Amino acid sequence: MAAADMGRRRQIRTYETVALYRSFSVYSHHQAAHTWLPSDNCGTIYKKTVLILGTGDIGSSLAHRLKAFDTSIIGFRRHPNHRALPDFDEVIGSDQLDLKLKTADIV
Repeated sequence: MAAADMGRRRQIRTYETVALYRSFSVYSHHQAAHTWLPSDNCGTIYKKTVLILGTGDIGSSLAHRLKAFDTSIIGFRRHPNHRALPDFDEVIGSDQLDLKLKTADIV
């Protein structure tokens, strides 16, 4: 895959995360109807706990971008090792996944 395509995928994943959490689809409907109504379920990802399934190129890039929102980042790898990964506060394996799924705000 070309580097430009990977860069676009990383940006899209970041946008999708923010868009889903901020309910952008609600605002899109409001815009189409030419109305401005605040959404009750609009949240922020600031200071949330994010669980990223995969710590490869895309997961690492997403972690880096979400750190700008002062999030706590947990990365999941099938075979975690004990070396630290930049932008991940914690890296877990399968044995901890169920517990972390319950405590994460965003997966």
